[in-house]
Amino acid sequence: MFLDGLFKDKGEKIFDDLELEARKKSESLWVAYIYYRRMINNKFSSDGNDSIYNIYANKGMDELDLFIEKNDYNYANVKKSDLEIYQYLRVRFVDAIVEAYLIDNKYELAAIYIKKLLNKGSYGEFDAFESEAYFLLGFSYLYASKGEEALENFQKAYNIYEKSSMHKHHYDYFRFFNGMSHAYMAMKDYDGIITVNNKAKSLIDKEFERFGDDSDSYYLSNFIIHYEIAYALIHKGEVKEARVELDKAVEILSLKQRENQFVCVYHQVEALYFAEVGKYEKAKAHIEKSEDCFKTRKVGISI
Repeated sequence: MFLDGLFKDKGEKIFDDLELEARKKSESLWVAYIYYRRMINNKFSSDGNDSIYNIYANKGMDELDLFIEKNDYNYANVKKSDLEIYQYLRVRFVDAIVEAYLIDNKYELAAIYIKKLLNKGSYGEFDAFESEAYFLLGFSYLYASKGEEALENFQKAYNIYEKSSMHKHHYDYFRFFNGMSHAYMAMKDYDGIITVNNKAKSLIDKEFERFGDDSDSYYLSNFIIHYEIAYALIHKGEVKEARVELDKAVEILSLKQRENQFVCVYHQVEALYFAEVGKYEKAKAHIEKSEDCFKTRKVGISI
């Protein structure tokens, strides 16, 4: 997104000056954007503070409320370039606020916050916001171990995404399927895990065949699909088939994957597999790898 390239590596002084100028002119959208840049600078700063990050996100949302209120809650009153920025910021701020709730294990508060936004109606409807809101609601229910509610909201999020005319990057849809997969995990529905991952793989294979996009997203999606299918197969007692899937994940890991939270989870599945076949030393080794991997991260999705 072109917005992310602006003001890179600038200090707080320029933000103070720009915010002051924007407030003099009552330019709420510009003030909101400045809060977004403060938020991003804080997140990637070596001395960043999660609470300050969340404060900037909430203040940015307040400025967006003022902006759309001044335009009578009607997108037709907003010029196209401003509307693009407004919608982008709305989604990013909601992401940040919900992330803060989830980090603090406040899953119910996250769900209440998202429902309030969806019911408020004052923001006007746009697909990117609604899709993201239902996706985040799905994760809130997932973290609260409410698999059925999580699945319902991930499906809603995907349906809005699929039918919308919003700009889409290749393999963007995988995150919705991955959310559904984790919802099935919460319900211990192992056939559901396999089915939803196979559906995702079918879509990814078709898109790859059409566009030839072998970006990191392509390999990461396939990597996750293989180890999550393996996870389900292990629980179904089909360990030979699980090993086939894990070997496919290993091949991708050796060629393309840098260490990330998904690699941490992959080691958990390997540990589960080796424990199931009675190779406890190998299982222990993978558990240790997973623990070491997660130690370097604030948040990770664990199976």
